[in-house]
Amino acid sequence: MSFFARTDIGLVREQNQDSFATSESESDFAWAVVCDGMGGALGGNIASEIATTIISDRIVVGFVNEMSEQSVKNLLHSAFEAANLEIYEKGKEEENLHGMGTTAVAMVSVGNKVYFSHVGDSRAYILNEQGITQVTHDHSIVQLLIDSGELTEEGAKTHPQRNIITRALGVDAFINPEFNGELIEEDDTVLICTDGLSNVVSEEEIFEMYLKDSADEFVDDLVDTALQKGGSDNITVVCYKNDSAGGV
Repeated sequence: MSFFARTDIGLVREQNQDSFATSESESDFAWAVVCDGMGGALGGNIASEIATTIISDRIVVGFVNEMSEQSVKNLLHSAFEAANLEIYEKGKEEENLHGMGTTAVAMVSVGNKVYFSHVGDSRAYILNEQGITQVTHDHSIVQLLIDSGELTEEGAKTHPQRNIITRALGVDAFINPEFNGELIEEDDTVLICTDGLSNVVSEEEIFEMYLKDSADEFVDDLVDTALQKGGSDNITVVCYKNDSAGGV
C-alpha cells in the first residue's frame, strides 16, 4: 500500500484552501482525507484544516481490526458530524468566519475493500487497466440537473452554476455524508481530488496519464496538466496504490 500526494495553490488563488492527510500501516489498513475549503479570506483555509484534523483523528482513534462495514460507516459518519459541528460553531462565534465550509472525502481501505464518505464535489475514482470509475457522487447544482435529465455531462462543464455545491461541512448544524464501499483488486489505484483537478482535466485525460505513468509520476502529471489548463483553482491530488489487496 502506497500513497502519493501533491497540492498546489494554482495560478489564480491567493491562498491554498485545500487540505489533506494520509496514513498507511504495515497491516491492510490505510486512510486518507481530502478537503476543499470555501468562504472568506481565511474561512475556507480554516474550515478545511479543521475538517482534515478532526476526521483524521477520529479515524485513528476509532478504527479497530476486523471492523464491519456498518461500523466503518458509523465511524466516518461520527467523524464528519464532529468536524461539521466544530466548523459550524466556530463560524457562528467569529464574524469574519461566518458561512465558511468545506467539502470532504474520507477513504478507509481495509484488505480488499475501500470505504468512502463524502460531502460536496471533491471526488474519488478507482482506476485499473479496464478504465476509470467515479465512486463518489457530486453534491452540486449541476449534478442535480444531470440526475434529473435537464443537463448533460458536457453541458455541466460550462454551466454558470457548476461551482455551487449542495452539501458542505460547517454550513448547517447537521450534515448527511454519503457513504459507499467498493471492492478493489491488487494494483487498483484510488484517486481522490478537489475540483481544481476534476473541473479542468477530463476522465479520459486522467486515464491516459494513469496508463503511461508510475504512481508518483501520475500525481505530478495530473497537477501539472491542471496548471497548464489555467490553474484557476487550488489543486489537490491523493493517489493510493493498492499493491497488497487481501481478504478481510
